[in-house]
Amino acid sequence: MPDGTTGEDRDERFAFNVAAARAYHAAHGHLRPGKKDRPNGVNLYQWLKNQELQIRQGTIPPERLETVTSLPGWEERQEMTATTS
Repeated sequence: MPDGTTGEDRDERFAFNVAAARAYHAAHGHLRPGKKDRPNGVNLYQWLKNQELQIRQGTIPPERLETVTSLPGWEERQEMTATTS
């Protein structure tokens, strides 16, 4: 990979971020972290925005799409985004 990370590294990082999102939802009851929230060191706000962008662009791999869209609070997040855009 051009940035020096392997596919395995990216898979591990993705899984770590998913776990952080699940933990955040469990702790807060929603999946709308603030820009400065860093659960387990993850910039969850930006990570979720990146997932949304990849979904809109159609560049997210199918297995990741399924994982992200099945996160607890994902549907509510999308509904909130749609009403505030």
